[in-house]
Amino acid sequence: MTSKGSEIFYNTRVEELIYEKRDGESKVVGVRLSDGRELFSEHVILATGHSAKEVYHHLAKNNVGMAHKDFAVGVRIEHPRELIDQIQYGLYAGREELGAARYRLAWEDPGSKKGTYSFCMCPGGYVLSSGTDREGIVVNGMSNYARNSRWSNAALVVSVNSGKDFSPSEILSGLEFQTNIEKKAYEVSRAKASGKELPFQTLQEFLDHKVTNAPLPKTSTPSGLVRSDLREILPNFISDHLARALEKFNHQLPGFVSEKALLIAPETRTSAPLTILRNKETLESTTHKGLYPCGEGAGHAGGITSAAVDGIKIVMSILKTEKGFEP
Repeated sequence: MTSKGSEIFYNTRVEELIYEKRDGESKVVGVRLSDGRELFSEHVILATGHSAKEVYHHLAKNNVGMAHKDFAVGVRIEHPRELIDQIQYGLYAGREELGAARYRLAWEDPGSKKGTYSFCMCPGGYVLSSGTDREGIVVNGMSNYARNSRWSNAALVVSVNSGKDFSPSEILSGLEFQTNIEKKAYEVSRAKASGKELPFQTLQEFLDHKVTNAPLPKTSTPSGLVRSDLREILPNFISDHLARALEKFNHQLPGFVSEKALLIAPETRTSAPLTILRNKETLESTTHKGLYPCGEGAGHAGGITSAAVDGIKIVMSILKTEKGFEP
């Protein structure tokens, strides 16, 4: 990167975009950094990721075009890796060359038409606390290259629909929907522990509407667990759809509903709660020239690979505009 003339600034936060009015049009001309420096360019690619909440607030304050979008919310489900391997591989479970087993699950409720599905499955992985707010808890999953943890986990999430599950009256109402769940999780953890431990129920307790005083189970998460009623954290429709879907998933993967399975909450950051609008041809903001919303945080990608591809598309668009370059 640096050999090609690029500069990389570590531990440097972008505080705000720099705006101008040119010929009656709003334009983004640079960024202001946390150390006070200002960097100027005719092209600012905004690729902050979908957890940079302050960016959404900043854009809304400056009337950058955005729109609500659907997303999904739920839990992380964690099983002993041995159990998932046994369900998926049967007699071949335990063979080293097969590695940790994967699964993919989906079910649409015929009444509500809502989907519940597994997401970001982490075989032989870990459940991690990944919140970005001081008083909020968010969980996520990861696997090391070897995928040799004793546990396997995945997100189990329910679709959240704009205009139906949260009000479309405010542009940041989807973000507020996510934040309220994260704050409830923190408050539950803080009331029962230190506020760092992740709220959980065993899968069977969740289905039975019970919270017991049993000893804490073993888990992959380094943050620790706090036994909680997840229905106090998640909206009712999320909990209800999860419960119905889990019964269906147990038919698809017999043994999936197990006393050894844990539900750890909340998984709220599956995707951005809004889209930063852009021109379909130039990929430039529809309201502010010079601004190129990019990747998951802008609502134009759904994962690491698609976000990278989106970045390439934007660079190609800028080259075409400035240099007449055609791929």
